[in-house]
This record gives sequence, C-alpha cells and structure tokens, in this order.
Amino acid sequence: MDVLTVLIAIAMGVVIWRTSVWVLRMLASPPDEVDPEDVSETLAHYRCSVCGAEVTMTMANNVEVSNPRHCREDMTLVWRPENAG
Repeated sequence: MDVLTVLIAIAMGVVIWRTSVWVLRMLASPPDEVDPEDVSETLAHYRCSVCGAEVTMTMANNVEVSNPRHCREDMTLVWRPENAG
C-alpha cells in the first residue's frame, strides 16, 4: 500500500465520520417550542382525499393556519361547527 492511499483513506474516513455525527445531531435536536398563547381550542374534522383517513382537530395553532397533511396532500375540511374557532 502506498502512503498516499492510506492518507486519502484516513481523510475520507474522517469526513464521513464528521458528516455522520453532524446529521445525527441535527436529527436529534428537538423542534422549536410552540408558545402556549398561540394555541387555542377548536373542533374541525378533516379527511384525506387520497386514502380517506379522517382527523379530528381539537387544538390548533393560531399563527400557522393551514390544513393538516396526509399522503403528501392537504386534507380537506369536512365539518366545523359555527361556534368553534
């Protein structure tokens, strides 16, 4: 074995190791905390247009107003009572 080949192999190993550690740390970090004041009670029923799965939403974020996603598509709002949210 050539010395240059060994040095290249060690350098590649170090780069792969550092990249792996960075990715694992990034995946292990918790998501940002949600402010409790931005969450309110609601009652809404959503249905997935692809597979038909249904979700009943009882708490919702006031800041991020968007439908939940399932099967990589936005779910459609099926029912929401007039007095809720």
